[in-house]
Amino acid sequence: AHVAIRLADGRLLEAATATNRGDWADPYAPEEIRQKFMSLTRQLWSEEGSAAVYDAVANLENMKDVTELTRLMTEAIRPSHSGN
Repeated sequence: AHVAIRLADGRLLEAATATNRGDWADPYAPEEIRQKFMSLTRQLWSEEGSAAVYDAVANLENMKDVTELTRLMTEAIRPSHSGN
């Protein structure tokens, strides 16, 4: 990607990147992934619920039944978003 911005005073600012942050060439660190997940889910889920869902997904291969994940997701919903 390449971007160029010409300012009102005539200066030209340019920047370029060959990769997107988070792709295989410039991956996020595990803690950055967790922080992004938490920031995106806390609007709908409680902080504790978001953390429980994240941890469950991170350990999905050890989960005996996926209904455990759906239960965590349902319980995580903040009361103001539950539709009740």
